[in-house]
Amino acid sequence: MDIQVFKSDCNTLRLLYSYLSRLCFIIKQHNNYRHLFRLTVLTLFILINLYLPKNAGAQSWVWSVPTKLTSGYVDKNPKFSTFDGYDRVNEYNYLAFERYYGTNSKICLLRMNKYGLVDSAMSVCDSAFKNINPSHGNDSRYGYITHVFISWQRWDSLAGKYGIFGRYYNIYSGWSGIITIDTAGNCADPYVLCQDSTRFNILYTRNNAIILKRINGPTGSVVLDTNMTEGDTATFRKPMMMKYEYKSAITYEKRLSGNTFALWGRSRNQNNAWSNPVQLSDNSSSENLGFALGTFNNVYVYYVNIYVPFYYSLIKCATFDLQNNTVYRENIIDTSSHYNFSFSRMFDYLIIDKSQNPGQSVSVYLCDRNDGNVYARFIYGYYTIQNIRLGSVFSKYNITLSNKFPHLPVNPPYEGVCSYWGVYNKDSAAYSCLWGSVSTKVLYVEGIEKIGTETPKDFSLQQNYPNPFNPSTKIRFAVPEKGKYENGNILIRIYDVSGKEVEVLVNESLRPGTYEAVWDASKFPSGIYFCKMTSGSFSETRKMVLLK
Repeated sequence: MDIQVFKSDCNTLRLLYSYLSRLCFIIKQHNNYRHLFRLTVLTLFILINLYLPKNAGAQSWVWSVPTKLTSGYVDKNPKFSTFDGYDRVNEYNYLAFERYYGTNSKICLLRMNKYGLVDSAMSVCDSAFKNINPSHGNDSRYGYITHVFISWQRWDSLAGKYGIFGRYYNIYSGWSGIITIDTAGNCADPYVLCQDSTRFNILYTRNNAIILKRINGPTGSVVLDTNMTEGDTATFRKPMMMKYEYKSAITYEKRLSGNTFALWGRSRNQNNAWSNPVQLSDNSSSENLGFALGTFNNVYVYYVNIYVPFYYSLIKCATFDLQNNTVYRENIIDTSSHYNFSFSRMFDYLIIDKSQNPGQSVSVYLCDRNDGNVYARFIYGYYTIQNIRLGSVFSKYNITLSNKFPHLPVNPPYEGVCSYWGVYNKDSAAYSCLWGSVSTKVLYVEGIEKIGTETPKDFSLQQNYPNPFNPSTKIRFAVPEKGKYENGNILIRIYDVSGKEVEVLVNESLRPGTYEAVWDASKFPSGIYFCKMTSGSFSETRKMVLLK
């Protein structure tokens, strides 16, 4: 797809601006048409102020017309894989969902790429039971998904409770048999997060407590089993988990009284020690929505504050400091008045402050608005690009957002063109079908420029230049061919002389090539700094001197 397509909105407005300007010049020559001249100028002023400020300065964005992905079945609760803290760009994503046959259901998987469906639905369990609430995580290498673990709830009609089950996938050996994870109590809300290529975290509730298990996929054995709310007799629900390198965070809802729940969380540091629980939201009823990665030590936690049930609620964001287990910032993401929210997640560099450029984020969520209708909202930064009416019963619908799908790279300073799929279920006659809209954006990697066209044979981090420098310096590094690209991310961090990390310069999934990043140190004092590049087993450090 040509890159100019993504600039069409801005180019159309600029072309209209040119035509209207020329019309103004012609009309101005005729005194008899002064009233028409005033009208044209007013029209031009409105167009410029309403459209150009929103679009001209931001990355171009398009959400497609909705596409029907499944038909002829009752398909519900679509879910793409969970976000493990790495900005992975894969050729395809798995989409899990529930497919109903009367009162029973099975869990299915679809493979999707940037164009749509890759193949037909695959069943991961049969429909002899009621199987619901799938969650899956994956590990990827070189742009391809290599390992997957999917988990779900299965109803046991004899015992009158749900158990947790799962299956493991390896690109070389295929799918394992069904693994029993927990049938000891009434279990619900499984949440899967990839730990590494063979181990996966399963977070869920059992008899109202939060349980964390780590499963070895190839063997099906449990290597970690922890009650994360041990000693607390409150009721808990809707746990979620995120990790970034050696740090982790979990969040969950804790009942305060009646139907009022607050959002709580715990963090794990590099010493594998879990912190004490900390309350993330205020005492208004809150619902857990999800995570997005912030800086190296922080994650952004999303939740809904319900101030007046079924009338007024807000999407909020708290900054969770994983290093110190503290919450130090809260922002309102959506100030609209809605009954309910069901949030998927945001991608790219999450923007939580409207004073920053909002063009770096994408999100999808459901909202139950005051007009009695449920809508799927497709968001670009803080702008609603598309509202799709689904129906009037909020609990019937779910929405999910995929990871990035890559396109061919374009010229610097763009790293490439990426797509996302937003998928939701919508009733159609006697069926419930899965629908989706695909977005396409030019992904701008700020401060990083690709140099040359040759593919390096090895990783390398060159000495910065100039050195000493004031206030900025250039850092050139190389990403080798795919066979040596062990990890999906390139990390370049800046440390001061005491070893304290002061800035993350690069945290991207980059294609093979030579790149140049610019570090602006104008906010830092003179001194010695160290630039460290890591990717998989590769690590290299360079010494830099800032002289002001």
